[in-house]
Amino acid sequence: MPSITDYENNINQALIDAVAEPSIREFMDESDVEIIAIDIGDGMQAQVEALTGDSVRKIIERIIGKSQKAGVDMKNWICSEDEFNLCSKLGTSVGELMRNLDCFLKQKAAQGGLILVGLATLFGAAAWGVALTIFGALGFVNNHFIELCGCNVSA
Repeated sequence: MPSITDYENNINQALIDAVAEPSIREFMDESDVEIIAIDIGDGMQAQVEALTGDSVRKIIERIIGKSQKAGVDMKNWICSEDEFNLCSKLGTSVGELMRNLDCFLKQKAAQGGLILVGLATLFGAAAWGVALTIFGALGFVNNHFIELCGCNVSA
């Protein structure tokens, strides 16, 4: 799977990888997935499944809802002034913000204990790292994390 840096360079790849990752796919309905054409080089194209842009918010909300039930408050982690505090970082470039959030989420998981158990319950013991990276990238598609946190964005 691509790294958060790959998503920084091509955010739409997160839409493709979300569908390919079973731990994220479980949060999707059939209507959340579409077939898109991608350029594979030398004038060649391929068709792949991708999460529809309109479904990203629903998927994020489903993940956050289930995370709360698993004892992992991902919304609080991302939004709270005592945690990542996304709204305070909006002056940061999107790429840097994505990398910082990915690092933050993985540091939370590294704390172990109930956090790691909750993430393993949510995404599976082997997949939580990949799932966190994809989740973190998806949140920047159409600024869904900014909406989630209710950040005041001046025009």
